Amino acid sequence: MGTIGKHDIYMVTKTTVYPFVTKALSNKEQEEDEDQYLNLLHDALNVKSYYFSYTYDITHTFQRYSKLDKEAPLYERADERFFWNKYLLDDIIKESVDNDLSDFIIPMILGFVSINKIALNKTVYFTLISRRNTRRAGTRYNVRGIDKDGNVANNIETEQIVECEDQIASYVQTRGSIPLYWSQYPDLSWKPKPKVILPTEAARAFDKHFTEQKQKYGKQIIVNLIDHHGAESLVGDAYRLRHKEANDTAIRYTEFDFHRNKNYLDLLNAVQSDIDELGFFGMKSNNVIHEQKGTVRSNCMDNLDRTNVAQSLFARYVLPKQLVFVGAMDEIKKVEENVRLDKLFRTVWTDNADYISLQYSGTGALKTDFTRTGKRTIWGQFNDGTNAVVRWVINNFYDGIRQDSYNLILGAFKVNNKLPSPFGRSNNRQNKIWEIVSFTFFFMVLGSVFAPNGGLGYKLFIMLLWLTSSLGVQQYLVRNAHKLVGWPSLVQKLSLIHISEPTRLL
Repeated sequence: MGTIGKHDIYMVTKTTVYPFVTKALSNKEQEEDEDQYLNLLHDALNVKSYYFSYTYDITHTFQRYSKLDKEAPLYERADERFFWNKYLLDDIIKESVDNDLSDFIIPMILGFVSINKIALNKTVYFTLISRRNTRRAGTRYNVRGIDKDGNVANNIETEQIVECEDQIASYVQTRGSIPLYWSQYPDLSWKPKPKVILPTEAARAFDKHFTEQKQKYGKQIIVNLIDHHGAESLVGDAYRLRHKEANDTAIRYTEFDFHRNKNYLDLLNAVQSDIDELGFFGMKSNNVIHEQKGTVRSNCMDNLDRTNVAQSLFARYVLPKQLVFVGAMDEIKKVEENVRLDKLFRTVWTDNADYISLQYSGTGALKTDFTRTGKRTIWGQFNDGTNAVVRWVINNFYDGIRQDSYNLILGAFKVNNKLPSPFGRSNNRQNKIWEIVSFTFFFMVLGSVFAPNGGLGYKLFIMLLWLTSSLGVQQYLVRNAHKLVGWPSLVQKLSLIHISEPTRLL
């Protein structure tokens, strides 16, 4: 793909699974399970979003990398949060304690990497890396919020790197689900209503999350992008309240209603002084000149579309400062003043949005017309509508399988042939859908047999019949939504929270 700090970076383009069977499976059910596990493993590995290097620890930002012991093997100094193949390599890692197998243990990240060369005052390498956290990994509606250990869903670290000769400037941002106990399970509705649970221990989970954020990155600037009205405000109000109760001066909270305020520069103005204060990491001739003192932690409901627009806005503001630092610009100028740089920046950040969205929601990102062109367009809105429909189908009927693949590759579910099969054999969902089709077909046949011939009466009868059938199907779907949704099999309805104390439900 290219180089980072003179180290070659690779993307995984193809994977092959070689069976290594120590003994025959005991029965047909185990053979069927084995086929299902292999299919899930293929699904998990065939995502063209894995990246690695034989010589560079791609799991770390430049700031963390500058502090590492470079003599230790890659896997020993890797950041476990982003070490996606660690569970798959677990046996080899254990064996490597007595026999050095470090050459065979290469950490991979899941996310996005784009490395580009552009000529300004000097030749510059512009790189964007997004690292997806392995903890609380999963799909859009199956994994939301926080767990008892402070891990949040869709947690991603994004690093914008500018390199010129022996000078490097790195700017880091993070995103992650709102760190509360909340859920939004699929139920066939267009947008399921979120539920927030506020146990006493939610405060401890919140504190654990931000304790790690501060340890890893420094001061935290929360940018909450969800709506101030409607169902989303339920989660937003709880987030605002929890931050206020935390009373931590190292965590600043700001919010911006993305759908009401279309002037996105207002958002930048709200955090510009914080971004200036936190700065970016700068290094010249392997000497650290200054470090980044904290990060902006952005979120919306999915931490996808609105979040990516916001992060690209902040990154655009910082980029000229990075370019001046490495000597590629004489003075700070807006990115859009250089047509080639502006186009490159928009393309890279739009691609980042699509890759990150595909991994979590199953489709490309929404609102990428703004990231790519700087404004909303009719075609962009049409594309958003198409993606939204596809998301609805995937999130309701196929995300269970995608969740299973994540759980399998990360070891959230461990295969044990001594236990009953985790896969259902009854095919209930298909049976229920067939019931709906049969029900509708029966009424249509009934109408054609008993309807009066022609005229207004016939038309009214058919309209009434269709209306009745539609209402019947709608009611059936509402009552049986939980049976029709494609739930994960390997972890039934992911354990969202671990509550040991009294709760209140919003």
